[in-house]
Amino acid sequence: MYLSAIALKAAKISQYKAMISITAFLGISFLLFQYLGFKDLQAKSIALVGPRSNSASSFLFVITFLHMMHVLGGVIALIIFWFKAIRKNSAITSLISLEVLGTYWHFVGILWIYLFLFYNWIG
Repeated sequence: MYLSAIALKAAKISQYKAMISITAFLGISFLLFQYLGFKDLQAKSIALVGPRSNSASSFLFVITFLHMMHVLGGVIALIIFWFKAIRKNSAITSLISLEVLGTYWHFVGILWIYLFLFYNWIG
């Protein structure tokens, strides 16, 4: 995400398109792997919600699900930026809106790292 903003500032449109594409791909990959992880837990009879679940597994589900929803919001925005970049001959997009999207992604990443460290220290 950071590299796409640098590329757009430098008017390197092909590099911008590549970086925004890679970022969107990584976000979609994260969502896919989280989904597959949930499916694997379910296949191993680990209930995250419902009467067979316990508080720890339900808490894991809630925290991870909320993170997935934040990532999904970012991926939707990335896909919109990607379509704008691919559809036009040049990436005519607002640098401010791209920087806001970058701030959103950094917030989601930093929050997840914080939560990961926090829960590992108290657990």
